[in-house]
Amino acid sequence: MLEPRTLLAAAPIITEIMAVNNSTLADEDGDYSDWLEIYNSGDMAVDLDGWYLTDDDDALDKWSFPPLTLQPLQYVIVFASDKNRSVAGNELHANFKLSGSGEYLALVQPDGFTIAHEYAPEFPEQFSAVSYGPEQTALVSQFVTAGDPVRVLLPASAGEDVDTAVWSDPSFDDSGWLSLNTGIGYDADGDFAPFIDANGDVNAMQHNTASAYVRSTFDIPGSVPDLDLLELPIRFDDGFVAYLNGSEVARRNAPASLKWDATAAAEHGGLLAEVDYGDFSAPVTGDFTANGSASFVGDRLRITPASGSLAGAAWTNTPLPFGANYSFTSFMAIDVHTPGGGSDADGTGADGMTFTLQSSGNNALGNAGGALGLDGAGMTFVAIEFDTWVGGAFDPDATLPTHIGIDTSLDGNIARVGVPRFNGGAPGENVRYAWVDYDGLTDQMDVYFSDTATKPAVPTLSANVDLAGLFAGVTELYAGWTAGTGGAINAHDVLEWEMSTGAGDLGLKAEKIDISQHANLLQTGTNVLAIHGLNVTVDDEDFLVSPELIGTDYQTVQLNDLKYFSTPSPGGPNGTGTDAPAGPVSFSQENGTFANSLSLQLSVASPTATIRYTTDGSLPDETSTVYSGNIQLTTSTRIRARAFDSGRVPGPVRSGVFIALDSSVTDFQGGGAAFQSNLPLIVLDSFTAGNAETEATLLVLPAGVFIQAKDTSVAAINGIPDYSGRLGMRIRGQTSQGFAKKPYALETWGEGHSDTMPIHAHDAEDSAASFFELPPDSDWVLNGPYSDKTQLNNFLTFMWSAEMGQYAPRVKLVEVFVNSDNGLVSYPGDYRGTYVLMEKIKVSNDRVDVTNLSPADNSEPEISGGYIWKKDKPGAGDIPFTTNSGQQLRHVEPGDDVITPAQTAWLTNYLNEFEGALYGANFTDPELGYEAYIDVNSWVDTWLLVEFTKNIDGFRLSTYYHKDRGGKIKQGPAWDYNLSLGNANYGTGAFYDSWYHDILNNDNYPYWRRLFEDPDFVQAIIDRWYELRTDLFSDTSLLADIDASVFQLTNGNPDPRVGDQTNPISRNFTKWSSGSYGTDIYHWPNCFFGVGSCPASPLGGAPTYYMDTIAISKWFVQNRAAWIDSRYVTAPTVVTSGTDVTITAPSGVIYYTLDGSDPRGDGGVIASGAIEYTGSFSVQDNTVVTARAFDTSHLIAETTFWSAPATGGVLLQTPRLAITEINYHPHDADADEAAAIGLDQQYIDSDNFEFLEIRNIGATSVNLVGTRISDGIAYTFPALQLGAGEYVVVAKDLLHFEARYGEGIALPTTYAGNLANGGEMIELLDLLGNTLLQVTYNDSGNWPARADGHASTLELIDVSGDANAAVNWRASTEYAGSPGATGIGPFVDIVVNEVLSHTDLPSVDSIELYNASIHTVDIGGWYLSDSWNNYRKFQIPANTILVPGQLVVFDEDDFNSPPANPNNFALNSFRGDEVWLMAADGNDDLVRFADQVDFGAAVNGETFGRVINSAGKAFLYPQQQETLGAVNGNVRVGPVIISEIMYAPDDPGTGADPADLEFVEIYNPGPSAVNLTNWQLEGGVDYDFPNNAMLGTGATLLILRFDPAAPANAPRLAAFRDHYGIDAGVPLAGGYSGKLSNEGERVTLRRPDTPPAEALAFIPLLLEDEVQYETKAPWPTQALATDLSITRGCDEAWGNEPQNWSARPATPGTASFTCDGTVLRRGVFYNNSAFAFDDAAMAYDKVPLFAGDPVSSWHYTNYAKGLNGVIVELRPAGVVGLGDFQFHVGNAETPTDWQTAPAPVDFQVQLGVGLAGSNRYAITWNDGDIQNQWLQITVEANAATTGLAANDVFYFGNASGEAGIPGDSALVNSFDFARVRDGASLYVDRNSWIDINRDSMVDGTDLAITRDAANSFLTALRFVALPAHPPAATIFESNAATNQDGGDWGLDQPPNVRAAVQSTNSAARIEKRTGLFTKTAVPADEETLDGLLHVLAEATVMAMPGHGRQERGAAVNDEAYHEVFAQLE
Repeated sequence: MLEPRTLLAAAPIITEIMAVNNSTLADEDGDYSDWLEIYNSGDMAVDLDGWYLTDDDDALDKWSFPPLTLQPLQYVIVFASDKNRSVAGNELHANFKLSGSGEYLALVQPDGFTIAHEYAPEFPEQFSAVSYGPEQTALVSQFVTAGDPVRVLLPASAGEDVDTAVWSDPSFDDSGWLSLNTGIGYDADGDFAPFIDANGDVNAMQHNTASAYVRSTFDIPGSVPDLDLLELPIRFDDGFVAYLNGSEVARRNAPASLKWDATAAAEHGGLLAEVDYGDFSAPVTGDFTANGSASFVGDRLRITPASGSLAGAAWTNTPLPFGANYSFTSFMAIDVHTPGGGSDADGTGADGMTFTLQSSGNNALGNAGGALGLDGAGMTFVAIEFDTWVGGAFDPDATLPTHIGIDTSLDGNIARVGVPRFNGGAPGENVRYAWVDYDGLTDQMDVYFSDTATKPAVPTLSANVDLAGLFAGVTELYAGWTAGTGGAINAHDVLEWEMSTGAGDLGLKAEKIDISQHANLLQTGTNVLAIHGLNVTVDDEDFLVSPELIGTDYQTVQLNDLKYFSTPSPGGPNGTGTDAPAGPVSFSQENGTFANSLSLQLSVASPTATIRYTTDGSLPDETSTVYSGNIQLTTSTRIRARAFDSGRVPGPVRSGVFIALDSSVTDFQGGGAAFQSNLPLIVLDSFTAGNAETEATLLVLPAGVFIQAKDTSVAAINGIPDYSGRLGMRIRGQTSQGFAKKPYALETWGEGHSDTMPIHAHDAEDSAASFFELPPDSDWVLNGPYSDKTQLNNFLTFMWSAEMGQYAPRVKLVEVFVNSDNGLVSYPGDYRGTYVLMEKIKVSNDRVDVTNLSPADNSEPEISGGYIWKKDKPGAGDIPFTTNSGQQLRHVEPGDDVITPAQTAWLTNYLNEFEGALYGANFTDPELGYEAYIDVNSWVDTWLLVEFTKNIDGFRLSTYYHKDRGGKIKQGPAWDYNLSLGNANYGTGAFYDSWYHDILNNDNYPYWRRLFEDPDFVQAIIDRWYELRTDLFSDTSLLADIDASVFQLTNGNPDPRVGDQTNPISRNFTKWSSGSYGTDIYHWPNCFFGVGSCPASPLGGAPTYYMDTIAISKWFVQNRAAWIDSRYVTAPTVVTSGTDVTITAPSGVIYYTLDGSDPRGDGGVIASGAIEYTGSFSVQDNTVVTARAFDTSHLIAETTFWSAPATGGVLLQTPRLAITEINYHPHDADADEAAAIGLDQQYIDSDNFEFLEIRNIGATSVNLVGTRISDGIAYTFPALQLGAGEYVVVAKDLLHFEARYGEGIALPTTYAGNLANGGEMIELLDLLGNTLLQVTYNDSGNWPARADGHASTLELIDVSGDANAAVNWRASTEYAGSPGATGIGPFVDIVVNEVLSHTDLPSVDSIELYNASIHTVDIGGWYLSDSWNNYRKFQIPANTILVPGQLVVFDEDDFNSPPANPNNFALNSFRGDEVWLMAADGNDDLVRFADQVDFGAAVNGETFGRVINSAGKAFLYPQQQETLGAVNGNVRVGPVIISEIMYAPDDPGTGADPADLEFVEIYNPGPSAVNLTNWQLEGGVDYDFPNNAMLGTGATLLILRFDPAAPANAPRLAAFRDHYGIDAGVPLAGGYSGKLSNEGERVTLRRPDTPPAEALAFIPLLLEDEVQYETKAPWPTQALATDLSITRGCDEAWGNEPQNWSARPATPGTASFTCDGTVLRRGVFYNNSAFAFDDAAMAYDKVPLFAGDPVSSWHYTNYAKGLNGVIVELRPAGVVGLGDFQFHVGNAETPTDWQTAPAPVDFQVQLGVGLAGSNRYAITWNDGDIQNQWLQITVEANAATTGLAANDVFYFGNASGEAGIPGDSALVNSFDFARVRDGASLYVDRNSWIDINRDSMVDGTDLAITRDAANSFLTALRFVALPAHPPAATIFESNAATNQDGGDWGLDQPPNVRAAVQSTNSAARIEKRTGLFTKTAVPADEETLDGLLHVLAEATVMAMPGHGRQERGAAVNDEAYHEVFAQLE
């Protein structure tokens, strides 16, 4: 973020949030989604393109804005709906929701890091319909308003005209003009009357002039307001030009030239259509289409005659045009006569008629009877019903006999009112007149109904109807009438009709015009707003000019004064708010069931608040009952309560749901225990709000209690609920709702609406709920199996579908109670039996996972998905659509009420295209045929599931389809399988031995017969069936699934019977069995009862008991599966024995392949590579045998001659593989890649760039045939020889991969699935299915963050190390990775060396770069950036060349030039920032990450400098002083420091949790106490220090995992104190979150800084101290497994320096340090060049060896020129010279035998540059002086010079040419040669292990050195075992004393270090090896040379990668052994 000295040009901020939205603002889908408001408070426009919104402070780039320019003072609304829509120009939806309980929220600049505005750490709790944000008031000046006096001239001739410049000027004398009041106008039909002032009539204009000059004069006393907004709201008809003080400011519909006779260029309002039918005699009959019973009778339009069970409709032939707001007026005369048949309360006759507007065409016709010819027509409509019967499709109850109503297809009945009977006589006796007026501005519809032709003064019925929303922009509607008769009859006639649309449609609505740019025209004193009003003609019937002029001065937004607003103002200033609403009401009892009575207490935190509540379901308000004491409940009650507090917004509504239980369930069956079940229980109670058993359209408003069996094996009806709350419920199902046992739809609800009467689903506030371990959602179905007496058909088939890999609704078997009578819940009265709770089919991440299609998605590619549609019976209000083949389909999502015409047209066209491809000549072509449109696998699975279960509703009904955006058509989800598995006595449903589809016509079996003409599709069916039969559909598996399901229903009872109350299924049939229903009674369409068409009963007769129905199911599935088996050629059997293969098949010729390919070719031909089987054969390599039988005698229809494939495998060589590179989260496509792919960048899914790289780490080539990748992705390798060390790359999508990486790298076949961006396991299996390896990667913790979408990949470091350890992976240095090649690894040349981020002028933000290599580097064209979102912010000027060691500094003036550049940036000083240095090539392509650093908040003027610890790890750390342009200085330490860390405590054996013994100790060495308020520990553990906690001078504080002050933790505290022997005097605090890792961890201590002026609520946190410890050398490793802590040596030395820490027994609470008179650091460097004093010259992969420590490759270099120099850092007592050092060299076990080293050639001192300000002493030798031997360095004890009390002795070695193989010896052999050869590179890091001559290249020179340096164990550097004499006068205990076993590690990394716990075995191993060179240690049989070679070969093989670390004598790989032995010879 820019520093405070630089003002932002524009300042977008989040000014209002609505986190609990249930009524304030609906989104385009009609949902009340959360929303937030962004406001540009600056004075310049800002482009929000690329800005971010987030609710996660760890993911600041969560949701990105599309291109959007926000003008000054402009607002934009973003819905936080989790719908993720960011299309420019459309409604915006973020990909998250807001938490009503409060959470973080921020607006982030395009760099993805700089926070423009935030609510931190989180906004507080939010409340329903109450918004939150900063106060912002507006001073409004109303300059001109309606009713103001105006002067008007109506010029009728040129002589009366006045020049515009004259009359629009304030000084013009208008005294002679008409004196009127605005608005002015005239109107023939009265539409403009509300806006024409009583003194504003200008009717004289008509026929005389089309122009009116209007002057409105106003005064501004004093100074002109400083306006932010000046608006001109104006109603007009038909045009105008507006002037302010003589200057034009706005115009509409005006000609270019203006004078007295000017006219408007177009109409603005007026009639769009007008019809007038005085009667319906010929020829007007030709204007209408009559459907059903409708006809023309004389001059009448008769919709039905007086006959029974008729439906009629008549529509205009052509649609009428409507305006945008659908305003219209209509008049009609109707005659309902000749009643007959049944009667209701006011007499005979039925059912009624409607006047309807609809958008679905003139052929629509609904159902007869109470449907009124309308319901069931499947159209979008609004209707006025004239109903003559007490009940019908649109009647919510049966209380009104004769009535009129307003209905819509979306809401059903909106309003109705009873009227006197009007159907009592003969034709003409009861004529009625109706007028319908609809005002689209207000959405009000008024219906006037009268028995005379005079329109009543008051409407008979009024309601608000949103026609614009209903018809969704379709402005051409068919008008007409419908009618219906049933058992009772009427004749329904229309006598006359008039209608007009669009009257005044546009002019009625004020257009608000922003003229802010003209605000400067205002002046003190007199001003004039002049309007030249224009009519379209002089004869036009209406005219209107009604202006206002409003100025607004927005006051400053008070960002630090956040308030709540009871009247949200989305898109406008918040105004003045209040404190938090009155708090939520608390209930003394949790929701649930109760017995007898319940005493309920309500409470609220505020003592001044009043609680009001309701019990009728209504929302409590200020008039509701006041809570005054306990509420006694004895019946089921819902309490809805709310707190009211003076001066505050009312609190949130809280509902309590308490369902009363009868003794019949609390003392079930008199057993003393409550009703309980092994199944989950659902108890529903609708109180008095309606009968859920009868309502099929509206949702009755019950509450639900969902009880899950948790701690016990049963769910008790009085148990603790899994969920309880408000919900809606209705019966469902077109057939099944007629059963005694009803199915139900359920919808869980929030608190935002009333419960007093049934409502439509879309009027309810959904609230997702989770129960019974199901994913949360609001929409559910309770399927009540009735005709399916197993109760299991849906349950089983949905489960099988899901196991097949296709989504199907998740299901749970449950028991249900429903109480609708307001009594107590009783048994059996309210018991409803066993149900299947299932998910409703809908778009959701957890359900049908397709893109949510919004109404704004009307163009490609957005319009391509997602959709769900179905083939099914007509449903109420359905609007079907039809394809070219005649398939009538129905929308599911988007539904009919929201889908746009464009979307319906697109989907229809896509289906037509599919049909064209399917039925076209090239239908089998994969690109031109059906495969281009459908997901074949889902179609195959659907066909098999329908046919296997023989679902007789399948294919023709309840058949769902879905399509994702850019995807293909998928079949599914499965739905409605109750008539399956033999449960149907028609349609051959119970005959297992026939195809169901044979009885279906093409309409009911769409597309399939054509698909079966493709032999490849048929083969896919056969192959899939065979696959299923081997697993999921095996007889064993099928029967086990049935048995497991039955066990649930029977609770394990093997013989459940009616009357038994101990299990669910018996209770179910006890409830429902009657004289007409039971397990032994036929119910449609059961089989085996002698009814219908059924085979012979497998029972020998009709079923009697429940288990008989199960026996039938088992009989059916077994026989059905066997019969389907018989339809297909039987697959062969492949048997392998060793290398021999035998294949058998019962029939046909066998063809096979040996490479995993299919012996069957496309179209059914024999594949070119197929081999005809003639007998057993042998193979000599890894082989996958794939065989099929080919039987031409198999002539069964709808099959092929080919069997399914059978496979067998021969594994002769197990592949030794490693996953070496994972591109799991690729970065977005660039323009070049998009062009290569052929798509626009925004439409490219970056996941398609994924790849996986695998390497053969074995010694020989291996055939990968049959090797599989599984779990995260799926791929099977073909026959592929992969050479030793070679890579193979498998891509997600080849087109995308090659666009980025080129051709010839990845295999041509691709994997299925996706690598999860959040991490997952990848498994490699051999061809027999054995696990080769498993790798689990992650995107958090210590895993490389740069690989997570930031253009790096994951690269494995060490193929022999732990591939599941984050430390063994790195982010690729190459941009986008290096698939198919070895990555260059860490690459240090140009680095970010110093950063200044917190500055005050004249200082500016600065970035210093440094050449740390030995090469000159041209960085011209490279890039600097502060964000991974845009690496190309500042391009370094051309020809910027840095020689080794050179520095260059760029500052804010560089990377902010020019000022308007959108890539400009500055560094964030109080939040921290990051800097990326990107290397680019000559083509300006990014090629690698040169460096990346991040840093936190900074002290003003303090820089972060690069510093490297002795482990070679670079840090950017605060420096003691700024050194830009010069060598970095010392780091700042503390002053408060981390002094001790216990990360691996042993188990004390006392039962205490070892993790409770962890601690972090901090210490204050400063001169004064420190207040720890707002201090934090963060990293591996996180802890906020308590306010006002003090850390005294010289004091320590231990931070523990638990809170030691919590009483509950007293036992843990006691165990901690006892373990460490500390008393209560040691200060303790806690508890932190997280854990101190045993694999290394970061522990950072941060202190607060002063909040910045622009964010006073934000507290910057400065780095105080940090320790990033590791559990490998040079960090002290004994602490990993020996119950030691790591303890700081010098309190002034850097915390990240390993040599400043030692492992020692823990001393919590005690801190002691030694800085003077001790060696602080020891090191070695690779050369004696000018880099001697450069940190980068040090060999950071090397640590000193101390006597007594085991040797590893950490202790010696492989530099070709030997040991050239060492450094020693100490704070001496005096002047130290070369004489204070001794040097010896040797390679023998005993150092006393070593020789004095050659004399050093140089000795240099740098004062104060070392650790803790110590001196650095550098000693150098000539090249080759010390080579292939050890150097002993002794710093002598000398009180006057070194200050040491005892000699400090340490060692470094050299093994020239050794490349680290094997890692537990320094032998130089062919393995080292191969390692250097394979790692050849033009540029590597200077510390690369295989860069033998350290020239930053691995080339022929290094190869020659390794070749020439080959030696044997006799001459190689020995792993000496030095006598233990730990160095005295040091502050640590042998911190490098650890086993550091090498192994096969990464090219540029030190060897993998083993745990210290292994050091004993390692030492023993070393002993044996070194023993080879002593007579006593060599066994007798090994004294010969041959024996010695045998031992050497064995040892070498054991050290090889992947051969383990075995003791001598263990079995080794014979092949490798012989190869090595030969080399040794």
